[in-house]
Amino acid sequence: MELSQAEIERYAPYHTFPEFAEGYADYNDCRYRELHDVAGQAYDRGAECAMRFARATAGREWPRYIRT
Repeated sequence: MELSQAEIERYAPYHTFPEFAEGYADYNDCRYRELHDVAGQAYDRGAECAMRFARATAGREWPRYIRT
């Protein structure tokens, strides 16, 4: 997963946590885990980032917007 500069600024410092990437991936796989404390915040922000990306790219052709 590669984040834009705007996403890094929005989600810093949580984007550096492994739970952020897990939340991002789990959103795309329609899964959800209940985490607490800072790990939970990072997970939730990763899922939010994936949701925003999905909404922003809805209806576009697949190869044009993929950034992984």
